[in-house]
Amino acid sequence: MREGVERAARTLEIPERRVCRAVGQARSTQRYKATKPDTDRPLVEAMLALARELPRYGYRRIHSMLKEDGFRVGRDQVHRLCRLH
Repeated sequence: MREGVERAARTLEIPERRVCRAVGQARSTQRYKATKPDTDRPLVEAMLALARELPRYGYRRIHSMLKEDGFRVGRDQVHRLCRLH
């Protein structure tokens, strides 16, 4: 929706405020930038260290090793982070 409001304001040459009012969208949501806290950083660092040390291990075995090291983490989260990093 954000791109649509920006595009409409540019092409119609009307202010963003008027476009948001016409669409029924609050201007605060138009300018909102989401920020995610970096709470996974210690987990990712441990996961990457294990992956560098044992490159043949997949996310399932890395998950079990992380649990042995004391991390409270689910297998799906480890899989998501492995794909991401």
